[in-house]
Amino acid sequence: MGHYYDCPECGQEKHGSNSTCSRSPWKKEESKSVEYYELHITMLGITLPPQGPTAHIETSGMDVKYVQEQVEKLGWTYSRIDGDPVEGPGVKHYATRHLKSNFDRQEVLFLLNTAADKLREAGVNVTRKKIELVIHDSSSSKVRV
Repeated sequence: MGHYYDCPECGQEKHGSNSTCSRSPWKKEESKSVEYYELHITMLGITLPPQGPTAHIETSGMDVKYVQEQVEKLGWTYSRIDGDPVEGPGVKHYATRHLKSNFDRQEVLFLLNTAADKLREAGVNVTRKKIELVIHDSSSSKVRV
């Protein structure tokens, strides 16, 4: 059984999954059997003074390097962007981790909360924690789980 779409480009109705209309933005994508968890921790930088075992570290002027080191120390991937659709303008730091979808949801949540707690103990200002269950990813070959 095929999936059918109305094509806003050529005007034909009910294109099937085997449609030859190359202009149709609704043409069925090749289905990829992909499902994984994507865990995110959003951070604004460093809360001064740091608390916990890293309290002796001088952090002024090295937010990016320090936050990146703390994220990578946990085995997570570090990234940053200027402006976030939810958190607003300004540079945001991100810790990201991918897990196979066969992990128990409570275990996934525990891993997220544990990493966020360790970042806070290191003086990092954690502002958001998020877990996504990815059911389709056209770039899944680039994701390591």
